[in-house]
Amino acid sequence: MMKDFRKFKDIGINFSEPEVLPCLYKEDYWLEKIRTIREVFGFKSRVNIKAVDSVEELSDCLGVKAPSWVIGAYCGNYIFMLKYELWQSRNLGTFAQVMTHEFTHIAINSKLKQRCPVWLNEGLALYFAEQYKTIRLKRENISKEDIYEIDYLDNCLYDISAKAVEKLADTYGITAIVKSLGISTDFAEDKILGVENMKRILSEMKNSSTQ
Repeated sequence: MMKDFRKFKDIGINFSEPEVLPCLYKEDYWLEKIRTIREVFGFKSRVNIKAVDSVEELSDCLGVKAPSWVIGAYCGNYIFMLKYELWQSRNLGTFAQVMTHEFTHIAINSKLKQRCPVWLNEGLALYFAEQYKTIRLKRENISKEDIYEIDYLDNCLYDISAKAVEKLADTYGITAIVKSLGISTDFAEDKILGVENMKRILSEMKNSSTQ
């Protein structure tokens, strides 16, 4: 047991509820992914994980009402997640995979000089958690030319964001994207992440998407 605890501390993660550890014992792949995220983002701060029993409790932790579908969220260097047994049957990935998604959000915030666009924030989290691999984007779902107009009210936010970042990573490399994230003072004008380049990326995605 002590050895198992040590491997989590070695990647800078603390757990307030040791009972969630059984969800992670066989998830070494995702623990190595956390190491990769730390290296790519240059992120060294420790992160705390707290498991909760309900969305209401999660809302209390965040200090804001969370939507009923939320299973995890972050605030500062804390990640709050519903206990795995409450959403295990919803095919949303493993506990460690969703933890990796939220961990990426925290790493992103550590790099920013300005507020991160919603599509980029979610797209990078979906990319590093490898949730983009199960997404099949239909052409009809890409209804806007400007990805900066997409927000959390858009049902296709996660799908479009995930595939956009995947396309950017294939084209420029994920390291270049994270570098732009850290130095950009105006995302809309950025050479890689800016409005004009992303319109081109969306157009290519639409042309290559299924009907």
